Amino acid sequence: MYNLKYTWKMVKPLIPLTILLIWAILFEDRIWDNWSTKEPLKRFQHGDLQWEYEMDPVLANEKYKFKMVQFEGRVTGTRNDTIELDGTLICKLDPSQSVGSSGVSDMELVNMKGRIIGYDQEKKQVRIDHGFLFQETTDPNDQDLFLRKDQKRDPR
Repeated sequence: MYNLKYTWKMVKPLIPLTILLIWAILFEDRIWDNWSTKEPLKRFQHGDLQWEYEMDPVLANEKYKFKMVQFEGRVTGTRNDTIELDGTLICKLDPSQSVGSSGVSDMELVNMKGRIIGYDQEKKQVRIDHGFLFQETTDPNDQDLFLRKDQKRDPR
């Protein structure tokens, strides 16, 4: 009887923890988002996301903060798990991706999706996390990249 009393005192706090663990396992997909399959709210062309934040940061934050968006930009720097695009988009890659294995090099045009965390008005930088790289959009040595569609040279 004496041992049973102390055994129950040790087991009783484990009951709510066990229930919480079972609940987390059953509803894992509702608790933690699967960012890789999440559809972007909007798709931005090269430079459009930065432009929207520079024009009206408050309105852009209301629209896109903590939302998944797709964007493209030119790689201006890489660090361990972070890619800097056009000097204004700082994108932290998702843990399932890494800069080294993706083969991204400087001045390469890439297409990505990620969740916008916020905008730093002093540095004029948009912070993004859960970034996922798509295939490169074009060859970085392509001179037509800097021309608008209506300015493309005739191949003749």
